[in-house]
Amino acid sequence: MAAADVNAIGLQLPAVRGIGRPRILAGLVLALLLPSAIEVVVSALQYRNFAMIMLFQLAVSAAVAAIGGLWPAVVSAVLGSMLLNYFSADPVGSLSIADPATLFTLVIFLAVACGVALAVGLATRRAQEAAHSGAEARALSELALRILSSDGSLESFLDKIRVNLGMEAMTLLSTFDSPDATGPGWKVLASSGIQPPVTHAAADHAAVVDRNYTLLLRGGPLSEQHRRMLAAFGAFVVAVRERQQLVKSRQDNARLAEGNKMRTSILRAVSHDLRTPLAGIKLAVSSLRQEDVTFAPEDERELLATIEDYADRLDHLVDNLLDMSRITADAVNPLLRGLGWHQILPEALRGVPGSAYATSYWPTFRI
Repeated sequence: MAAADVNAIGLQLPAVRGIGRPRILAGLVLALLLPSAIEVVVSALQYRNFAMIMLFQLAVSAAVAAIGGLWPAVVSAVLGSMLLNYFSADPVGSLSIADPATLFTLVIFLAVACGVALAVGLATRRAQEAAHSGAEARALSELALRILSSDGSLESFLDKIRVNLGMEAMTLLSTFDSPDATGPGWKVLASSGIQPPVTHAAADHAAVVDRNYTLLLRGGPLSEQHRRMLAAFGAFVVAVRERQQLVKSRQDNARLAEGNKMRTSILRAVSHDLRTPLAGIKLAVSSLRQEDVTFAPEDERELLATIEDYADRLDHLVDNLLDMSRITADAVNPLLRGLGWHQILPEALRGVPGSAYATSYWPTFRI
């Protein structure tokens, strides 16, 4: 598996190379040349030890298997057995075999050579699979670390997966209950790429992560290794989604706790402001209702003015509380701007008699 081309934000998979066509071609060339070369050398040296020559051919088959894999080694074993029969087994120079024991030996040689080639080929394949698995594990480990250390969006994470799998577009779907009671439907949570598929019919591949989430992909074919990677990536996508939901829930809970704290503080702060005008209104009304006391017109006007002033203060306080509740419930957005002390203190000192304080503020105004 060659490494996927990725951009700066993608996750690059480690490159793992198999035997490849050049090595297979090299193995075939050696399978044709080395057995013949051995027979040429032993014939030139007039070396006639049949057992040793057979071991040389067996070693050649093992070497060819290590270089080119299974099928070049099988070619080497078959060619080596034929050369042994022609050049080293009696009668020499003929493919016929005079001694049945020699025939049995050649059959055993061919079986052992093919077995060695098969074993070497399987070992090479297992090594490739182990390298692939190691590459996948390293990629998934790096991806998990990036998830834990990143607070990016779900779209950027899908973009990384799409680039690594070589897809053109990808979409994450989630189930929801259909309002017309026709069963569960699908809604798009995030997407990546150009014209991402939003239905199963528009997608080339669909990966069911669990009963609530499905990944739709559009692009080229997916290898078996990429399908395994996609299954693991899907689990990470769900983890990112649930992490975002937990973060949002934590933020909502923090905002609610802050709002509750603010409301509690406001109620504590305004309790005195509520009791003072109520007590003043009650006292003025009770005084006016006394039948055994006759008030002068000036005193009645003063008591009525007191009732009106305290009622205005209560109305103003209730309006502020209602505005604060709307802000806390996110019904309105406050317009924040800076205020000077001279704009705040007069409102705060409204209920305090003017003769009770005298404070000056440098340099431009006086209260």
